[in-house]
Amino acid sequence: MPRRRLFAVSLRESCNLGYALLLLSKHIDTDRSMPESKAIPKMIGLEQEYGCYLIGSQQNRTAGSNFFKQFRPEWLSVLSASGSLWDPQERMRYEDGNHRFFSDVRWRESNYLFPNGARFYLDSEHPEYCIPICRTAREALAHDKAGEIFMDEISQRIEAESGLRFRLIKNNTAAGDRNFVDFDSEWMGGVSFSTHENYLVRRDVLIDDLIARTIPFLIFRTPIIGAGKVGGQSYLPWVDYQISQRADFFKKTTAQGTMGNFRAIYNLRDCPYADPERFRRLHVIPGDANMCEVSGFLKLVTMRILLMMIEDGALDDRFTPFRDCPTLHAVSRDLTLSERYLLKNVKKSVRVLDILKQYAELFLKYLEDYAIRDPELQYGAELFSCIVDRLDAAPEECIGAVDWVTKRHIIREHLGAKGIDSWQRPEAYQLDAAYHYVRKDKSIFYRPSIQQKIKDAGYKLLSDAEVHEATIRPPATRSRFQVEVYKRLHVAQWNWRLMHVRDTAGRSHVLALDDPAKPWKEFEQLLADDPDEFLAKCKQAGMMLSGAEEARRAYLNSQVILGDELRLRRRMGRPLTPLSGDDTDDEDGTS
Repeated sequence: MPRRRLFAVSLRESCNLGYALLLLSKHIDTDRSMPESKAIPKMIGLEQEYGCYLIGSQQNRTAGSNFFKQFRPEWLSVLSASGSLWDPQERMRYEDGNHRFFSDVRWRESNYLFPNGARFYLDSEHPEYCIPICRTAREALAHDKAGEIFMDEISQRIEAESGLRFRLIKNNTAAGDRNFVDFDSEWMGGVSFSTHENYLVRRDVLIDDLIARTIPFLIFRTPIIGAGKVGGQSYLPWVDYQISQRADFFKKTTAQGTMGNFRAIYNLRDCPYADPERFRRLHVIPGDANMCEVSGFLKLVTMRILLMMIEDGALDDRFTPFRDCPTLHAVSRDLTLSERYLLKNVKKSVRVLDILKQYAELFLKYLEDYAIRDPELQYGAELFSCIVDRLDAAPEECIGAVDWVTKRHIIREHLGAKGIDSWQRPEAYQLDAAYHYVRKDKSIFYRPSIQQKIKDAGYKLLSDAEVHEATIRPPATRSRFQVEVYKRLHVAQWNWRLMHVRDTAGRSHVLALDDPAKPWKEFEQLLADDPDEFLAKCKQAGMMLSGAEEARRAYLNSQVILGDELRLRRRMGRPLTPLSGDDTDDEDGTS
């Protein structure tokens, strides 16, 4: 079926936000009846584990924990160059040392709240940076880049004070474990660490519908968001280069685990950090760590649109592949993007780019049909279409926009300059890692010549001012409220949803921040410097939990999640046991 383009303009024009929105307004008939969207705001979170090694050391398996232990939270005010920022551990040094929070040494040593609302902690020997809750893909992208700046400046501060030289790598593959394959272990296939996405979704969307509509896009979006990888890693056939860093490590369709052989395309972990009767948190784990801003932005904005379509019932099952994990592996190795894939509901095999073009058209049609005027979503859908077209017509035009294309170009140039014709040489692996260094004077991605090409091509989306702002200020979401409360009051304990705050008599009160999409203005009017006044406002707003209510909600959360699992099992005709994965997809029997 011929593809209808919404705009008859050039690729460069179609990537321009102002021009695209101007044309869009001319194509929308505001008089005709349009369906009303029931989609909720797509609040976004990102978790990035950083690879880490200590220069001159043979103990790099523990370099990440060593790096984390060297960090001092009082450095934040120096790093941010702003006297208005607070030190998360200031109260521990200067105020009531008997406070329960202050005596929790394990928490102090493993979990920090940054001034911009992000969290910094240690996860399986990797320093992990979790951005604050963001309202838009652009906002989340800026905070992701802020994480790179924090990791770089912390490493430089450690070097200045202790002489230890750490190299932080924003990627998904342990360089030292490239050839580690233990076929008798659950860790068969080497070591990968995460770039996880989190999205807020309506609870009343059936879990099996959400899985069925989400998995195909997570598979076929790979050429847009893949970060590129030299070599292979796992039982799969060797390749010199592939599109995705993470694809090799997925062996199941659905599972709750995120590590080893339990890593699945659709992760069933559902801790919403919100009212479990209203919301679920979609925890997306098959994504790469992006350096290119266009890839990073499209990764987030297209998921926003996709999930809105699912909530509105505007997406069918035409893209379902016959075999999920093998298709993901094949797409990652399809460097020419010319291989053809079998879909369950389509008679003819299709290329991945043809599938992505259909997604692009569906995105644009959905925004038009539902009269959704969000500028970011409209721009994101058109940019997605633009990049897919460029990958099809002239992939080299995506240098600076798509990571795997950019990385391959840089490595080819370097190997060619040295007269090296094999991608299995150590130099190729070193360049692969160097692409992801957060230290800009060491990263081949951040070399001035590459950055100038990115700017000249129009692929630079964020200004330096936006990224700097993301290092010092939380977005106007629940995260800003938590930071403001933390700065003003005695916070005994907290997570993304609950805060334990003490009144002037020393009694602890639990506050539930059950709606991540709550407007900042509603949060802001609750703030007060006096804890009793603050708690009174929160009680009036219905945010105060008793111990019994807290326990009830925790139980309810577990039952809602269990109910989702049981419903899914019934529909799949399987025993009513806890979901641990789909073992029917892979012919090789590894799932």
